[in-house]
Amino acid sequence: MPALTTVNPQIVDAIQRSNESVLKDARATGSSVAYQHVAQSTAIAIQDAAEYLRNIAAISTATNGVALGMILSGQNADKAAEAIVMAQKALSGAVEAFQSVGQTATTILQGFPSK
Repeated sequence: MPALTTVNPQIVDAIQRSNESVLKDARATGSSVAYQHVAQSTAIAIQDAAEYLRNIAAISTATNGVALGMILSGQNADKAAEAIVMAQKALSGAVEAFQSVGQTATTILQGFPSK
């Protein structure tokens, strides 16, 4: 059996301090990277919701224009009025989805530890 040797306590202390310093910085860096990824993901979700809202608004506007033209020309006024109502419902749904995504993103970011 090999003889046990003692290590200078100063060396042990230096190694422990070095490890603590490295691990402390690694935790902080890891948290920062994780926070950045979460923030980026929520930003992308908000951008997607805004794009969806923009697209639905464009479709709704086009639908309203065509339907109003039909009403003014006396063509299928009932169907045109129904199309306007449906377009407004779609736009309201897109607004609600945008608000929901925004609120959820805010909740996620506020609940995520930044340090």
